[in-house]
Amino acid sequence: MKKWISLVLAVIIGVLCFVPTFATEYTTISVDADMPAVEADSITTLEENGRTYTIEKWSNDSSATVSVTDESTNEIFLVNVSNDLNSVEVSDYQYKGKIAGKKYYKKKTTKSHVGKTETTERVENVLMSLCPVVRADAASISWKTKYTTPAIGSNKDKIWYQLGTSGKTTYLKIGCKATYKINYSSLNSTPAGKCDKFREEVQDCISYYKKAQTCLGAGATSAAASIIAAGILTLGPGALVAACVEAIGGSATYFYYVYDAVKYHDLAADDYVIIRSYGTKI
Repeated sequence: MKKWISLVLAVIIGVLCFVPTFATEYTTISVDADMPAVEADSITTLEENGRTYTIEKWSNDSSATVSVTDESTNEIFLVNVSNDLNSVEVSDYQYKGKIAGKKYYKKKTTKSHVGKTETTERVENVLMSLCPVVRADAASISWKTKYTTPAIGSNKDKIWYQLGTSGKTTYLKIGCKATYKINYSSLNSTPAGKCDKFREEVQDCISYYKKAQTCLGAGATSAAASIIAAGILTLGPGALVAACVEAIGGSATYFYYVYDAVKYHDLAADDYVIIRSYGTKI
C-alpha cells in the first residue's frame, strides 16, 4: 500500500512540474482573444539572423493592427496604431506553454499617446527654473549648448549633456533621472573616453531622429519610436522595421533611422548610469 501511495504522489508531482507557471507582473492569457477576428489583409515572412518571423496585417477605418510572430520562440509582438497616429498600443506575448491544447502567454502592454512628451518637458523646465543649485552653478561656469534626446527608448526619458568651462577647467553636466556635474579635465583617459562615447550617443540619437522626422513627419516618427522601443530587446531590427512599415506606411529606410535613434538613446541611457559616478549630483 505504501508503494502505491508513493507512486501516486510521484505521478502527481511530475504532472505539476509540467504545468506552465506565469509571472505575476504580466497578465496570463490565451492570445486568441486579442487577435482580430477576421482574416488578415496580408501575411508575409521575414528571415533575419537565423530567425523566421511571420508578419500579419489588419486595417480598418480607425486603425492598423500588425502582429509579428517569432516562429522559433512562439513569441508574438502585436501593434495597434490609430490612423491619425495619435495612439500606439504594443503588446508583447511571451509563450509559456499549453494547457488543454491551447497556447498561453505572458502579456505586457505599452500604450503611448501624442502630447505626453510635451507635458513632461514643460514640467521639467519649471523644475529647472526653480532649482537654486543650478542657478548658482551657472554663475561660476560658462555653459555651452545643451544637447537633449527626444523622450524615446526603453525608459522614455530625455537624456542630455552640456559642456562648460571655468578658467582652464572643462566640466560636463549630464541629465536623465537626475543632474550630475563632472570635472571632465580631471578624468584619466578611460572615464574621459566613456564620457566622449556618451556624448556621441546623444548626438547620434538626435541626428537619426531628426532625419526620421524629415522623411516621415513628426507623427509617424513618434509612433514608430513607440513600437521600436517596446520591442527592441526581443525582436530583430528587420522585424521591427517591417512592423512599422505595415502599421504606419512608408519606406523601410526611414524607419531604420528611427530604430537607430532608439538604439543610441538606450546606449546613452546605459552609459549615463556609468559616468554619473564620475561626478556629483546637483
